[in-house]
Amino acid sequence: MVENESEAILERLKFIKEELPVIRDQSYTKLVANKRYEKTHYDKKVSPTKYKLNDQVLRAVTMTQHKFSVRWVGPYRIVRVLDHGTCISMDNEDNKDHFNGERLKPYNDRGYMIPDVAPSNLRTSLQFYKSINLSDQDV
Repeated sequence: MVENESEAILERLKFIKEELPVIRDQSYTKLVANKRYEKTHYDKKVSPTKYKLNDQVLRAVTMTQHKFSVRWVGPYRIVRVLDHGTCISMDNEDNKDHFNGERLKPYNDRGYMIPDVAPSNLRTSLQFYKSINLSDQDV
């Protein structure tokens, strides 16, 4: 029985040394091919939207409470446009936050409608940007 165990251990070590790197290489090439496929499929569907300064946008709500929850909040005003579709936006209370352009959509202002949808909770980054602005004004 001891002889069978030592043979099994040697066989396992041989598998780890010789066959496992081959399996890893195969899985890596499949992973790269799948990533290329996902990228081409994603690029077909996405339509990049370029936002400019002072554009008004609505932000998508990622976590809804129930099916009748508000899906878009805002309006926000674009304060700064960053790389890769990221924008820094500001609400009516001068709270700033950054969002990716995919989570935004243009806000069409209609004179007869009053937006009553406001963000219910401030994220920590909003408070962070607000504190930076207040400290800049003191100087």
